[in-house]
Amino acid sequence: DWNLQTHELHLDSQTQQLYELDRSLVKGDLDVWLVRVHPDDRARTERELRAATAGLAEYNSEFRVLRQDGSVRHLHAAALSVRDSQGRVQRLVGLNWDVTQERQSEQALRDARAQLQGVISAASEFSIIATDTQGIVTLFSVGAERMLGYQAAELVGICSPAQLHLADELVTRGLELSAEYGRPIGGFDVFVENARHGKADAREWTYVRKDRTTLPVKLVVSAISDDQG
Repeated sequence: DWNLQTHELHLDSQTQQLYELDRSLVKGDLDVWLVRVHPDDRARTERELRAATAGLAEYNSEFRVLRQDGSVRHLHAAALSVRDSQGRVQRLVGLNWDVTQERQSEQALRDARAQLQGVISAASEFSIIATDTQGIVTLFSVGAERMLGYQAAELVGICSPAQLHLADELVTRGLELSAEYGRPIGGFDVFVENARHGKADAREWTYVRKDRTTLPVKLVVSAISDDQG
């Protein structure tokens, strides 16, 4: 609770703990709070706060704070403006909460994706192709580009990898799987039906390059599941 008329800042015990403020400093000037904000975030955070005090926007910000042990925490702060009869902001009343775990999880995910992309990009002698559950290409590796002559932009989000195969091989494999599962299976499903049932699927296929030449390959298909299975 920041009173703009008296310039007093009142922090409750939970907010006090977030900023590691001494009880004697719970009531004081805004600088008591601002000094805890990470130096790289301080100017932006102060600008956003000043815009709120001027009545230009409600305060809603995320920033880092430096703790006494040198660690960094990510906090989200939001406040409502209390105005007088002329519409001038008199007080800001708000909440602060810790979002460090969420930001760390997001960073870990970005790091993992970057590492995976690095592995995929380094595997220049292998073709790695991923699709969504509808069979549309979502990843076409550097190795796949070299092997097949297509650029990723020509296929990703546009088509099924079925177009990279000989049509008669798709038909033959579809008939085999239809007999095995007792229902018609064709198109993209011939690549993934076994994987959908938790079975390993590794067999020889013939790729058709962009220049229409062919290339025999051994294709291994694996399903990737999310945390819901």
